[in-house]
Amino acid sequence: MKYANAKMLLAGGALSGLAAAQQQVTGDFTVLSMNVAGLPEILQGNDVPGDKTTNSRTIGSYFAKYNYDFINVQEVSNEFISFSVLFPPVAPLKRVDAEATGCSVPCPSIAGDIHAWMLSLFQRTQSFCLAPRRKRISENGSLTENPQDFNYHAYIYETDKHPYRTATSGGVPFGSGLNSLSNYDWVEFERVKWDTCSNASGADCLTPKGFTFLRARLAEGVYVDVYNLHTDAGTEAGDLTARNSNLQQVADYIDKWSAGNAVLVFGDTNSRYTRTSDRIRVFSEQNGMTDAWLQLQRGGVVPTEESICSNPSSTNWCETVDKAFYRGNAVLNLDATYYGYESEKFLQNDGSILSDHNPITANFTWNLGTTLRQSDFSGGPHGEPFSDLPALAGKSKPKASVLTFRGQNRLDSVGLTLADGTSFAHGGSGGNQATLTLGANEFWTSAKICQGQKDGRTRNFYIQATTSTGRTLAAGTSTSSCTTYTAPSGWQIVGFLGRAGDEVDRLGFAYAPQ
Repeated sequence: MKYANAKMLLAGGALSGLAAAQQQVTGDFTVLSMNVAGLPEILQGNDVPGDKTTNSRTIGSYFAKYNYDFINVQEVSNEFISFSVLFPPVAPLKRVDAEATGCSVPCPSIAGDIHAWMLSLFQRTQSFCLAPRRKRISENGSLTENPQDFNYHAYIYETDKHPYRTATSGGVPFGSGLNSLSNYDWVEFERVKWDTCSNASGADCLTPKGFTFLRARLAEGVYVDVYNLHTDAGTEAGDLTARNSNLQQVADYIDKWSAGNAVLVFGDTNSRYTRTSDRIRVFSEQNGMTDAWLQLQRGGVVPTEESICSNPSSTNWCETVDKAFYRGNAVLNLDATYYGYESEKFLQNDGSILSDHNPITANFTWNLGTTLRQSDFSGGPHGEPFSDLPALAGKSKPKASVLTFRGQNRLDSVGLTLADGTSFAHGGSGGNQATLTLGANEFWTSAKICQGQKDGRTRNFYIQATTSTGRTLAAGTSTSSCTTYTAPSGWQIVGFLGRAGDEVDRLGFAYAPQ
């Protein structure tokens, strides 16, 4: 069992040799979202019978049995805090080295009500004040060594068989309770805390709830951005304000980090269309996404009358707060073919429920576009995102006419000018500039990229472009870890996507027909 990206080959493509020119052009996958009711038992009473440890193991076994390709779970919480508080002297809470742990203040002493203590701890520190644990987190956010904590997260992982899993972010009050399990590798992963929370009708500020983002690789040059979320609960004024802020925060993040990309958002939104104060429409209105339930079960018609689901639900017509949104892009056509509640598949042996939420599932098919495609990525997950795909999507026959690179010790910037005068440039102003002007019938057809380590981070060190006539342009310093990306036969390189700052940290290429 591997708990990580084998892609920790540092980037999202092989480290040497040639990237495959023949791409898989069609495929399909399944998704599941499940709020697993995993808060510590002393904090949560949700009418779910049975022992949480046993239930968690059962849930994990069902994940393995049904083998959904992408699984987003919410409320996966460590028992670590409750165990350490209730059963001393196990408690590891102490002041530890700030540089090693990120904890800059002493942990508050444990006194009085446990719930109040944890809330106080979270509000005072909002950081980890735990002694270091024997756990390694990869550069792209995956677990590379099984954590030794006692937690419900570990019990789910114990019986599940998915090869790729996110590392736990900790227990109450430290962790968000969000995790993802996948049959597909990924090249990006981020955890983001909500900007706004409310305790108006619950304890949403007790833990750093928020959302996660990962960029999954479906096939060579085929990527989809996957978001998991758990918004503020409740219907008091403060709850509604916080929840709508949460939804807006995800929508804005998509605009920046997933610009021009195919996207999946599925998780616990705590929102209903029939509760008009919930701004759940923000994903369709701002991000151009489709609600799979609304599309397939309601014919695209937004409901105006509330229809609460039973648990387990006997119909897919009713509305739940757990939702799945999607969109394709110019590279990837994405379509939902099925949506349903999986409640009957997630029951205890005696027929009792395993969660107070109905798990939701959706099936998707995909195929590559005919006007734009992309390569895999080279480099590491650092710097600000960029993508030329949105600009290229509006052009009928883009063609590179001038290539401009900068580099010396590493690759500082990449740029090109299209035949119609449109210019793309990404990175900094350092290094030496190199320029190549292409002929009218000359196309940029392949790029060699070399990467390496700088200050503990994976960066791109070198680029060499080769045209259809055999001419080349290079910048930077070559390393022993290189990949050559070649456009499919009859296609050309016309743009870039990746991440950059003063240098080009991550780089992929956009292809268009010649």
